[in-house]
Amino acid sequence: MFVKVGDKVRVISGKDKGKEGTIKQTLAKRTVLLLKALT
Repeated sequence: MFVKVGDKVRVISGKDKGKEGTIKQTLAKRTVLLLKALT
């Protein structure tokens, strides 16, 4: 992955499409990002 903890990201699909959040934790084996909060 090319993102790291603390980066700001935008959701591009799903029910939260268009929302932004800050990365809290990454799970590289499952390609999952955990976000602090979505706005």
